[in-house]
Amino acid sequence: MPFKLSMGGSTESYLCDPSLIPSHGGRYKVITNASVLSTVRQELATAGLIVDRELFSSNGNVSVGNHYISYGTDENVGIVFTWVNSYDKSTRFHCSIGLHFKDNDGVMMTSDMAFFMRKHTGTADVEMVDAVKNQVARVSDFYNELMTRKSNLQLLTVSRDEMGDIIGRAFINDYLKADQLTATKHYYETLKKDEITYWEAYFTLASSIKHSHPKFYTRSHIGCFDTVYAAYLHRAIISTPPSVISALAAGLSTPPQDLSKPVDPAQINIFDVIAEEEQLHVDMTNNLLVPGLDYDEPSVHHPVDTKIEPEVFDFEEEEVPFDTTPVPDSFYEDQEKVENTLSKEDEFFNFGDESLDLPEL
Repeated sequence: MPFKLSMGGSTESYLCDPSLIPSHGGRYKVITNASVLSTVRQELATAGLIVDRELFSSNGNVSVGNHYISYGTDENVGIVFTWVNSYDKSTRFHCSIGLHFKDNDGVMMTSDMAFFMRKHTGTADVEMVDAVKNQVARVSDFYNELMTRKSNLQLLTVSRDEMGDIIGRAFINDYLKADQLTATKHYYETLKKDEITYWEAYFTLASSIKHSHPKFYTRSHIGCFDTVYAAYLHRAIISTPPSVISALAAGLSTPPQDLSKPVDPAQINIFDVIAEEEQLHVDMTNNLLVPGLDYDEPSVHHPVDTKIEPEVFDFEEEEVPFDTTPVPDSFYEDQEKVENTLSKEDEFFNFGDESLDLPEL
């Protein structure tokens, strides 16, 4: 059975035990749990963020840290800074900022924002510090966007069959383990609704992954949310009126509105949502770049100078000297003996009852 340990099942002293620090050697770069913990605490304090509590989960090789912080105007919703570190090379260091729901300790994270992952090589320990600083500095942006996505998920509903599709995708992509799949179905049945919102759909999945293996804790939460949010965006697009779809296909930047029907002030504009998502992804990617590091720049295409003659490569064969060693007479005598042993029949091909003499060359 996979290792499980609820958040808060490990102490800080065990998490930072120096005897657990590996010495793999080679290109491996150690990122200690103690250094991560110290960096996160320092950056949160510098940003004026007050940590309500900290919970840790570790099996000695892989560790997870959750730092819960009160934030925003919703008393039930705060933020959580989550990090995952390994000593056995089984997973890369990664950290993320997400929403925390105080009533049930639920967590919501997504892969396209406030997420950093780094292999334990080279300057990984330095990049870890830069990533934590960058994410903490943008807490407000991340919080607002995540709250917007949460609100959007509450606008559309999911049927039982559609919920089955979402659960199946999460399971086939290994975001849910077999026992978590059963727990998800059980939680869904307790809702006793034919249709639930996409937000309830996510929370149905999230309810079963609270006690995931430390290695899969972040991956499971991010994977489940991305699965639900992708389904929501698909539904929002197919729910868009045909006239709007036609306008989009025609390349119109502003689709025509159907003035015969009143517009609900709470109605979201799918084009605004898509544009915001695309721009957010670009902004998040650019802002997560660590200054001073080498990143692959886009190739610069220069005009071709047609006056330049193409370079011709001359592949000359290697010159082999001619062998002038004389051939002994015994060689020719042996060849003549072999030829004399051939019978007359060996000089013909047999085509049935008739034999044809081969012409001399």
